[in-house]
Amino acid sequence: MPNPQLCQRIVCGAVSQAEAGLDALWECSEAGHVGVLPCTHPDCRPYMDELRAKGICSGGEYDDSAPAVTEVLPLHPTTQPDDGEQPGPPVPVNLPAGEMTPWRTPYCRVMEWVAGNPSMAAACIVAGWYFLAREKR
Repeated sequence: MPNPQLCQRIVCGAVSQAEAGLDALWECSEAGHVGVLPCTHPDCRPYMDELRAKGICSGGEYDDSAPAVTEVLPLHPTTQPDDGEQPGPPVPVNLPAGEMTPWRTPYCRVMEWVAGNPSMAAACIVAGWYFLAREKR
């Protein structure tokens, strides 16, 4: 459970993200304390002296004419590799264009023909049903 006062100080800028650390940022983000507020925001008034001492805010009144942030994505900590892990070879992102295999199975050839000739494929299915139904009689 994060400390709400610490989270509010981070949002207002009284505590930098570097000072807070990834764990505190993660916990505050998960608790809904996301985004930033200007130092003149009413919620940041308790920290105004601290902000002025750091040179972040020169004072003034809150101005709500600026558009508010409507969507903020949660902060996720990055995964750090173990000391014993060695980086592997790079993984190709884009595979080479062209045919993946030099040969195609008969099934692939039939399905390719069906995709190219749908009405002929439907006619073959109807003819097959006709001959199967005829043999049962």
